[in-house]
Amino acid sequence: MTRVADNKANYDPSMDIINMPFRHQFDGSAYYETLFHEMAHWAEHPDRLDWDRDDDQNSYALGELIAEMTVFFVFSELGISLAEGEGIANHAAYVSNWLKPLKNDPSFIFRASTQASKAADYLLSFRSSPVESQLLPA
Repeated sequence: MTRVADNKANYDPSMDIINMPFRHQFDGSAYYETLFHEMAHWAEHPDRLDWDRDDDQNSYALGELIAEMTVFFVFSELGISLAEGEGIANHAAYVSNWLKPLKNDPSFIFRASTQASKAADYLLSFRSSPVESQLLPA
């Protein structure tokens, strides 16, 4: 479930809810970038993909990298371009969280990309399938 809360987007695991600012507060595709980022966190829930980051020393960085990569995978599949300007800057801001874990654990990027791929596939499974038009006999 998603609700408009305040000016901060987040996923609240205790309530299993995504909080989003109003759509008009974003430019271009930035709203959907943020929404899919939070939906990636939502997909972690035990009732959905149920991956456990509690034992991981890089839990926060791993979760953020998974969420960011999920956005890129979903957008690529849907043919959506990332927002220019501030949107790209927001994605780049997460890089500092990944640098140390990437240096300390060579498998970090592979674990993140595997989970992001699963999250993207899960989220995309909710889209409706295109219906082929059938011609009726004349």
